[in-house]
Amino acid sequence: MHHYFPDLLEQLNQGEDHRKRKKYEKAELLLGAIMLFIFKEASRNAFNNDRAEGKFAKNYVSAFGIRLPHMDTIDAFLRVLKEAELEEIKSKLIRLLLKKRVLHKFRMFEKYFSISVDGTGLATYKEAPYDSCLFRSYSIKTKDKEAKDTEMITKEEQEEQEEQGKKKVWFQPVLEAKLVCGNGFSISICTEFILNEGEWDKQDCELKAFKRLADSLKNYFPRLPICIMADGLYPNATFFDICKEKGWSFILTLKDSQLKLIWEQVKQFDLLYKENKVCLSDQTTNKEKQVICTYRWINGVVYKGHKLNWIECVRTQSNIGGGEEQVNRFVHVTNLKINSLTAKEISLHGRLRWKIENEGFNTQKNGGYNLQHKFSRKSIRAIKNYYQALQIAHLINQLVELSTTIQQLVNAKVTIKHLWKVLIAFMYFGEITEVEFLQYFQRTRFQYC
Repeated sequence: MHHYFPDLLEQLNQGEDHRKRKKYEKAELLLGAIMLFIFKEASRNAFNNDRAEGKFAKNYVSAFGIRLPHMDTIDAFLRVLKEAELEEIKSKLIRLLLKKRVLHKFRMFEKYFSISVDGTGLATYKEAPYDSCLFRSYSIKTKDKEAKDTEMITKEEQEEQEEQGKKKVWFQPVLEAKLVCGNGFSISICTEFILNEGEWDKQDCELKAFKRLADSLKNYFPRLPICIMADGLYPNATFFDICKEKGWSFILTLKDSQLKLIWEQVKQFDLLYKENKVCLSDQTTNKEKQVICTYRWINGVVYKGHKLNWIECVRTQSNIGGGEEQVNRFVHVTNLKINSLTAKEISLHGRLRWKIENEGFNTQKNGGYNLQHKFSRKSIRAIKNYYQALQIAHLINQLVELSTTIQQLVNAKVTIKHLWKVLIAFMYFGEITEVEFLQYFQRTRFQYC
């Protein structure tokens, strides 16, 4: 934080503050919300327990220069804080990293920043937590068994199902755009909540939310060269239109059942495009295994006014001693021109989409951040603000965890979980002095593999 975001507290203090009683500065409340996730606490109560333990509160003041409020006080503030404020702060932090060129070495073709887009669920509820929450209907087959109907329904259908005794479950999804890199970075760059706001007939969904997310992303980063990566939900004319309007490149997972016009061309590959094929050996850390990737591609298939390019990678991994063989197939559609020099990198970056699932959502759900915990149950504004605080905390922690200093410890079989235990223990029983901190900062440099 001191190295990359030295003015973070000043940023947290900016914006309107309509509180009548101001025992704590705005920065103290917002940093407390972020620290809830930086320390990877399981709940607000767990952080309150830490706050009261040993020298934790004193060391917190020494380290960050401000007090740590009670989490109930922070929760009350997040219920009234405008949702856009933390999103704006998050975008400023990312712009600082871009200005410092921290992420430039991970660009595709030394130009494009890889942005992966996907949705995930935050929580489910037995009762409607707030008016705009999405829901699904469950049809009751017997007294003991329920069958799930995953179709989004209209208000009229909802009323009809309620009359028929069907049950409902409410759920809160969110659509994320994360900047992903080959070294493991998965940084939230823009967020859009999926909600039934205002007048609606059909419920909100991921594709509708993408239109809003695209506008926000372009607003926050108007000149950033972006390549969007997404799953098989997105290959459609609306998505292609949006990317063309925004000036973005894209690499999308393509299913065999999608865009039949392209697959008709693929059927003629051996007749018309057989020169568009290359086999390359892939590096592997296991000397006993050999990996061969076979790339095929077709350029210039016109689909509803858009020129699309198709690429397939068949990855074959085999034991050098013979025997076992594993084959994986990856197919993508893109608007980037493909040739024998670019095929490998385009395919690899298309597969980077998985990092939003693994290093992104999975880490936040199971790596200590407790993404699916209900830090607030009834206030959608607080839910949004907790989510943004988590994303900022995850950004800061990644800058620590993926540094060469920490990676050397990880390679020596010291786990990230263990390091965070040591961190908490030191906050309990150690002693932090400002002089030692300043001396450490002056000699510390951060690098990433």
